[in-house]
Amino acid sequence: RLGLSSWPRGKPAASPEVRVADELYPFQDSYRFALQAGCTTLCLVPGGEGISGQAAVCRPLAARGEDMLLSWWGPLVIDLSATTAGKKAVGEALEGAKKLLKDGKVPPGLSERDDALCRALTGERRTLVRCGGPGELLHALPFLKGYGEMKITYVGPAHLYRVAEELAKAKASVLVPAAMTYAPETTNRVNAARELWEAKVNV
Repeated sequence: RLGLSSWPRGKPAASPEVRVADELYPFQDSYRFALQAGCTTLCLVPGGEGISGQAAVCRPLAARGEDMLLSWWGPLVIDLSATTAGKKAVGEALEGAKKLLKDGKVPPGLSERDDALCRALTGERRTLVRCGGPGELLHALPFLKGYGEMKITYVGPAHLYRVAEELAKAKASVLVPAAMTYAPETTNRVNAARELWEAKVNV
């Protein structure tokens, strides 16, 4: 959430109509620092547990917020926790949107909320599923298995490599930090991205 407001707190909810694009303010110092560090493209995500909204893929240098955008419509972001309330909020929203599809396609005239959900369900827009760790990821994989048309990328910390076998079986795509981590209860360094790649996970 570089350059954005603080993370909202509260109960899990479904707010797919929330767009980071509406919140962009190009004169934040953090964008200038990112550019100086060599970052030319950013994916800024909404915050909040449940379906938190639509991310924005943008450049860190522009005179206006809309000029930062590389695409007006960004990926749908799901912050999925391993709780009953969190999974209920996400599941009810996806099932409700599934009923709106016509022959597997997105019908015209939907609200922005329903349109965002339907385009994620059909795979027209990618979905980023953020998981706090391996445990949450193991809850997410079977939970989202029934939505086969969705183009999902699981986003999480480096130690997601610990469930590389399960990710490979699910043919899942994963986004992890380009950083070293430690093997459980040791000081042995692990290259998480390499571990996932060697397990045939799409990293």
